[in-house]
Amino acid sequence: MLNYKNWTELLSSTRIDTRFNMHLDHQNLRLHLCGCVTLAQQIQHFFPNLLINPKHGTVDIYIAGSAIFESVNYGDNYRALSLFLPQIEFLNAVHIHLIGPDIEFESFDTEAVLDNSVGQNIKIFRSSKLLGEYIAQNGLPDLLTLNHPGFEATRPQYLVDDNGLVQCLENEIPIAGCSYSDDEAEIDQIEMKSQGVCLLNITDNPLLNDTSEGSGIHMSDQAGQIWQLKKGNLKVDHELLELLNYRYQVHEDRCHFFEDRHHAHVGIYSEIEGKHYYWIHPDLFFCSSDFTLLEDNQVVLTDIELDATYLSADRTSMLNSSLICAIIRRDYINISAQ
Repeated sequence: MLNYKNWTELLSSTRIDTRFNMHLDHQNLRLHLCGCVTLAQQIQHFFPNLLINPKHGTVDIYIAGSAIFESVNYGDNYRALSLFLPQIEFLNAVHIHLIGPDIEFESFDTEAVLDNSVGQNIKIFRSSKLLGEYIAQNGLPDLLTLNHPGFEATRPQYLVDDNGLVQCLENEIPIAGCSYSDDEAEIDQIEMKSQGVCLLNITDNPLLNDTSEGSGIHMSDQAGQIWQLKKGNLKVDHELLELLNYRYQVHEDRCHFFEDRHHAHVGIYSEIEGKHYYWIHPDLFFCSSDFTLLEDNQVVLTDIELDATYLSADRTSMLNSSLICAIIRRDYINISAQ
């Protein structure tokens, strides 16, 4: 993905900092370029042939759910894509469409402007429509990207309220995306799995996780992982969906409990004296080391059988910890998923 070891090498090799009308430090260059760099990595890593001999010499890229990540200088910085993907120079045009209800609200201008000579054949379009509405008016894209979609909260928007993503999946449009971290990507993945959609090829995004000396930044809070989406059977897994609803309820109950009572924060998962514990409800914990349920530190149920159908090997990750709590609630505790 872009042949640079880290962010510092990318800057020194491309000298992109000299293409703005003013000096920008590393942090501000990140703000201006993270969306563009991520798109370049998604194309180069997953779809290297996208820019080779496209129909009519033009490539249309839709970025759905666009928000602040994409909207610095109203998206104009995406013209820098030509510096990272030089084959763009040989195309008639690359059209980048920033699409989403929040695009106008999130867009903002800065005093740092990219030189007009950069990416002259790259045009930026913005729309506050939903993806399906935009496709109905403008047709399908050559590439769809979903940056930080947060499917845990937006799954209905993408797969129930709007048919744009399904249209792209059914027509085998290349689809890429990114998540903040491996935890976030794992959550996005299981949310898509519940709808019969495959989120795969989760890949670290090294340029936006640069802690090298002199980088001056740590960028893992944006685009920490990139990935692809592909069509599965597009059938709802109702058992998994029910489990995810239990998972949401676990998080809501924890938040309300600690906020209302001003308790010190306690993680869903904790290790105490070599044993593994999961927060089920106030004063109620599951110990996976001996498969017992404890209330007020007293064992109240033994020989717990943990249904591992949707669990992966790492039982301590954010996703798996919360799924374990959800499984215990579903199978052993009379706390319904709302």
